[in-house]
Amino acid sequence: MGILRGIIRDGMSGASVEAKVHVLSSNGRFVHPSDSLLKIGPGDPFFYSSGEFTVNVPRGATDIIVERGTEYQPLRNVVPMPQKGAVEVELNLKRWIDLPSQNWYPGNTHLHYSEKEANPDERLRLDPHVHDLNVTVISILQRREIPYASNKYPIGFMTDYS
Repeated sequence: MGILRGIIRDGMSGASVEAKVHVLSSNGRFVHPSDSLLKIGPGDPFFYSSGEFTVNVPRGATDIIVERGTEYQPLRNVVPMPQKGAVEVELNLKRWIDLPSQNWYPGNTHLHYSEKEANPDERLRLDPHVHDLNVTVISILQRREIPYASNKYPIGFMTDYS
């Protein structure tokens, strides 16, 4: 197995940025870091990345797709992986528009989490960064044994979740 290390950066500033990542190994399997937070639900799988990730993959073409919010173009990179050894790849995301410079601020006013999630607080903390959102409102309804949590995520400036 080879070791693939990805570093995700804003293409203009060079700063490390959070993103959603989908890695498909040469044998067609979705791979992710063992400690990563995974998307729950239908659709293509991805993991949340804080800006860097490391995965073990077999030899051959490894397909990486990186997405961040609506202001960045999705990035696809195919990396030839050796049988053994490490490959480091910089994944520079290109911003196609800068909405805040035009006084537009992306947001999501109806953010949910699934009762199947093992760590919803961590995903809710990462979501605004991965999707490059300036505003988020977390909606939690009482379902079966899940408590109503409006006081857990109050409206207002919260550094942990926004």
